[in-house]
Amino acid sequence: PASGTLQTVRQAGFPVTWMLLVDNSNSMPPFREEVVAFAEGLAAACGENTRFLLATFGDAFTLTAEDVPADQLAAEMAAIPMDETVTRLHSSMDQALDAFDAIPRQGEELRGLIVLSDAVQYDPQASVSYEELLERINTSDVMLHSVGFGTDAAALDSLASLTDASGGVHQVVGSGLPAAEAGAALAEETGRLYVTSFSL
Repeated sequence: PASGTLQTVRQAGFPVTWMLLVDNSNSMPPFREEVVAFAEGLAAACGENTRFLLATFGDAFTLTAEDVPADQLAAEMAAIPMDETVTRLHSSMDQALDAFDAIPRQGEELRGLIVLSDAVQYDPQASVSYEELLERINTSDVMLHSVGFGTDAAALDSLASLTDASGGVHQVVGSGLPAAEAGAALAEETGRLYVTSFSL
């Protein structure tokens, strides 16, 4: 039986943890301002029970900060160097899920992984295949969201398919969607999810 009433995340005050996984490859500098604007929009629209983790990927996944204050998130994003020549997108997403698994859950915490990338992958070793990552995303308790940049339609569609498998939100920032609005929209969408508890 349900032990609580059906409420939205925002009504219930459920804690939400976001991990922002930022592509720091050398194809990303043209989108730096938009990456920062997304972070500003997300942080401004999230509630007080929100926790931010910051990670980067290029040649390797790196968890750079586990507790970034909302008012410092944009500055932390602006300071990320974007000079990597290898982009291991799939293996880094897999490692991001590993990192989430290693962090103790805070009560009824909802977890979201936000990938910010132009989605162009250069991974000569291909340590994690698309199919393997898709299967893991399907079974993970972390909801995947993605923010795409650039004009490589095939790469962005591939990222969108992974996000769809998770039930998350895929957005492409461009002329029709300002980055700050994309951040605010994701926070609002999460706040409208319905949650309840069960007595097991």
